[in-house]
Amino acid sequence: MENFGKKIKQLREFKNYGLRELAKIVGISPGYLSQLENGVAHGLPSEDTISKLAKALSYDKKELLIMADKLPSEVESDLKQQLKEGKIDWYELDAFLRKRRS
Repeated sequence: MENFGKKIKQLREFKNYGLRELAKIVGISPGYLSQLENGVAHGLPSEDTISKLAKALSYDKKELLIMADKLPSEVESDLKQQLKEGKIDWYELDAFLRKRRS
């Protein structure tokens, strides 16, 4: 998640947003945004928070979700459907997730 925080800070500075300004736009506290940027936040931000950050920073939502080690909801839904239909099995899903994290 360290890369996620660095990217958020880089984008925020590029857009000339102050920490408090971006936090207000996104609906989170400035302290939490600072923790995210510095890679010390406890837990990952929600998909909704990441979506708001992406919109405010004019950046690709899916890219930010992946940087935050989250699957975009449409990808998660697709994987669940493929499991249900037997197109992939749990072993393949596990291999996919492990590859994504490395």
